[in-house]
Amino acid sequence: MKITIVCDVLGKENNGTTIAAMNRIKYLREHGHEVRVLCCDQDRFGKHKKDNVATSAEDTATNAD
Repeated sequence: MKITIVCDVLGKENNGTTIAAMNRIKYLREHGHEVRVLCCDQDRFGKHKKDNVATSAEDTATNAD
């Protein structure tokens, strides 16, 4: 299943919102789902799961195409 998660905050794993989102993303990917993340982080503009496959917040966040 293709799933898009929208997060207002998705940076370093130092707050509850990011930790909860990252846990959900990791779980869904481990169960075979394609997960995209839409966030307002300009530093991650244009990054895509295919370019960045790790499961930490710093390299998982992506913008929807």
